[in-house]
Amino acid sequence: MKLKKWLLGLVTFAAMAVLCAVCTGAEEYSSGLWKYTKQSNGTVYISAYSGFDDELEIPSKLNGLTVSGIDDEAFYGNTNISKIKFNSNIKYIGNEAFRESSITSVDIPSSVVGFGTDGNTFVDCDMLKKVNFNAKTSIPVSAFENCDILEDVTIGDGTTDIGESAFKDCFSLKKVKFGRNITGIGDYAFYNAGISSINIPNTVKFIGRAAFMRSKISSINIPSSVVTFGSNGYQSSAFSECYQLKKVNFNASAAVPPYAFEKSENIVSVTIGNATTGIDNCAFSECNNLKTIKLGNAVKYIGERAFRYTNSLQTIVFGSNLRTIGIEAFQYSGIRELALPSGLTTIGYFAFEYSSLETVIIPDSVTTWVDMGIFKHTDAFGRCENLKKVYIGGAAMPMDDLGGLFAHSPNVTIYCTKNSQAHKYAEKYGIACSPKIKPINTTSIKFNNQQYTLAVGDTLRLYPVITPQNTTDRIEWISGNEDVAMVNASGEVTGISEGEVAIQIKSSSGKKATCIISVKKGIKSSADSVVKKNISLATVGGAFGALYTGKACTPKVIVTYNPFTVLTQNVDYTVTYTNNVKVGTAKITIKGIGNYTGTVT
Repeated sequence: MKLKKWLLGLVTFAAMAVLCAVCTGAEEYSSGLWKYTKQSNGTVYISAYSGFDDELEIPSKLNGLTVSGIDDEAFYGNTNISKIKFNSNIKYIGNEAFRESSITSVDIPSSVVGFGTDGNTFVDCDMLKKVNFNAKTSIPVSAFENCDILEDVTIGDGTTDIGESAFKDCFSLKKVKFGRNITGIGDYAFYNAGISSINIPNTVKFIGRAAFMRSKISSINIPSSVVTFGSNGYQSSAFSECYQLKKVNFNASAAVPPYAFEKSENIVSVTIGNATTGIDNCAFSECNNLKTIKLGNAVKYIGERAFRYTNSLQTIVFGSNLRTIGIEAFQYSGIRELALPSGLTTIGYFAFEYSSLETVIIPDSVTTWVDMGIFKHTDAFGRCENLKKVYIGGAAMPMDDLGGLFAHSPNVTIYCTKNSQAHKYAEKYGIACSPKIKPINTTSIKFNNQQYTLAVGDTLRLYPVITPQNTTDRIEWISGNEDVAMVNASGEVTGISEGEVAIQIKSSSGKKATCIISVKKGIKSSADSVVKKNISLATVGGAFGALYTGKACTPKVIVTYNPFTVLTQNVDYTVTYTNNVKVGTAKITIKGIGNYTGTVT
């Protein structure tokens, strides 16, 4: 082992010695107006040119030796050349090779497979307008940075990545065509670039820190191929401060990274696809003109301050698997009516503080209110001066000291069932309350199976049969031994260590059921059968009268599964209309989708 390490050290020393010999300046040779350096493989690199040609062709040979590369700084500051043609033997272009030159267009051939590691190849080329980049490698670091009038870039299929700051501060850049094999876009790659439209191909897996920050993009589509974002500690800022950006379609197979779109104040709509798992801290903070948000079904959490200062917000469509809304997530938002989704379990302190809310529906799935720790305040709906109606089903209420859930929201009335936690909370803290909503009590609960298997470290989602499915009861999950398996408020069980554990589900009206889970290493986990809810139990409301116009009438419907659960169109159900043109009676059909099944007309 020691001998191997000694030999490795000797080889490393020899390699470093060769590199140092190159770095200290290899001997230059001349051939007419050209200077060159010899390489160990018998080829040469151009190191200087003393002519005045504005259209320059790199020779194939000098003194009988093949020209295979361009040395560092070979054309640095050359203000004579406007165009350059590379021979088909060129494989390498060095650091700052054309920096501050007067080149106007460049075509990097596919023969090029390497660049100097420091990059800056064409940095500060103030006359450069057009680039065709076909090299079979990455675009180097800061390759075209500060090319003020660069307008058109075409990237070939052989190019694999766009390096850090490659097109930074190219504020005239209008067109970028990606090749079919780009996998990464580096940090600051298009920072402050003038590009207004860009099509990120579905080969891209990585988008770096501040990659498009302060660029002029007007819309962006992030494909599901993207799995990683760069960050500086905790900030991504990939698209932050993009003041022209109006529309975002985000479907990366990852969470929206922290600060990704912060201060892109003209975004109007955000659509999060079904591949995206969450929204991280401050992702859309200070997007003042954001009006509509649609979340995909894989989104499990909304992070701290994710939509803070979204003053124009009007509509939120939640996905079916949202579990957590973080601290200050919608603080100072403009949302007025809010039906929180069934399945939501956790709401952070100040989550909707200072918002424009008028009506809120809180589902029975909410079990946790994150407080400020030492002060025990939640203030989740604090200082909402317009908030008047709050519907609370079987949700657990916070264990705060001062009844701070609605602190300084003076006009709140809680609508709930009699003797519910919400009713008791209102009475305890002197909040106006109307406990007149008729409860829908659970009549039975049972599991699909009495015995399940679960691998250590794996998860199993349980889907018990609850009757009636539209119960207003609060549902509680309990693990008999959390050292063996833990269960969350959605019935998702995680195997911790080998053993058997009882998992119990219990409704607030007293019905319960128990199953046994065997947790072992290296086994196949059970998969429970999904129990979809029948939408025929829902109540359909809306203003259904319509004036004959000769055109199809499509009045908006409101579908409530129980008084505390409002369903979402195109997430929980679809709507179709028939006989809705002529005078008479039309038919509206609501068909369950997602977690719902059946129809109601």
